[in-house]
Amino acid sequence: MSWSDVNNERREKIENDMIKLAKKIKNNYGKERVSLRCKVVFYLMRMAQKKDRGSGTKDNQYWLEKGWLDDKRPWKK
Repeated sequence: MSWSDVNNERREKIENDMIKLAKKIKNNYGKERVSLRCKVVFYLMRMAQKKDRGSGTKDNQYWLEKGWLDDKRPWKK
């Protein structure tokens, strides 16, 4: 079956659905959504890094460089 074999009514519906999907993608482009679970795990790991119970000094240094031990977050720009 090819695109030319699809009847006009169905073809219009598919095209309209694709236009709606493209608009939705365009409107949400660049807007990151972070789940609650991800945020909770991040804050638990952050507390561990702050209390120096992380996996080591290199890991702690990485968190310091990123500013995650202060008020920066990976999901915010």
